[in-house]
Amino acid sequence: PVAPGGSEPKTFDIRFEDVTFAYDGQSEPSLTGVDFTVAERSLTALVGPSGSGKTTITKLISRFADPQSGVVRLGSVDIGAMDPDELLRHIAIVFQDVYLFDDTIRANI
Repeated sequence: PVAPGGSEPKTFDIRFEDVTFAYDGQSEPSLTGVDFTVAERSLTALVGPSGSGKTTITKLISRFADPQSGVVRLGSVDIGAMDPDELLRHIAIVFQDVYLFDDTIRANI
C-alpha cells in the first residue's frame, strides 16, 4: 500500500538494502541480500549474463515488483511509500526488449 499522498524524496540516489526477491513459484530467490547504491544524476548500466538479475533489479526499482525482504530507496524514501506515478517520473529505464513497428524511425520513437 502507498502512504496517503505518497512520500517525496529530497535526493535521488537509488539504494538497495539487503534486498531479497523471488518470482512466484520459484524455489530459490533470484536476488539474495543485495546491497548497492547508484549515485544521483549518474548513468548506470547493468551488465551480466542471462539470468544474473538485471531485469529483476530494474523491475524492483520501478516497482513492477516488490522485494520479499529488504528495502529499495530513492533518496531516503522507501519506494513502497511513494505514489507509483511520482516514482516513475524520476527514473528512466531502457529495457533490453525492443519493439519496432513497420513504420518510420520517427513513428517508432
